[in-house]
Amino acid sequence: MVCNVALQKIGWWSYLPWICWDLIQTGIWYFIAVETKGRTLEELDEIFKAPNPVKASLEIAEKATKHKVDREKGIEQPNNGRTANEESTPINAN
Repeated sequence: MVCNVALQKIGWWSYLPWICWDLIQTGIWYFIAVETKGRTLEELDEIFKAPNPVKASLEIAEKATKHKVDREKGIEQPNNGRTANEESTPINAN
């Protein structure tokens, strides 16, 4: 096998190409992958239907952060007369 010969001839330096390739892939995934942790299925659907999913993901995260900061400051968001429980419960059309 090539790996056995490489390890015998140049030792641990034979791992260097694999390490470099892993670092390149890590960088690519960091900038291209979309964060899905903590998202609802509806948010994920909206993100992946967007022309630029990374940008859509960042916009949703920014809105969520702004909403959290507003709640901590005591600024109420309009809810059109609905309670918090009603907002999270879908309305059945039947």
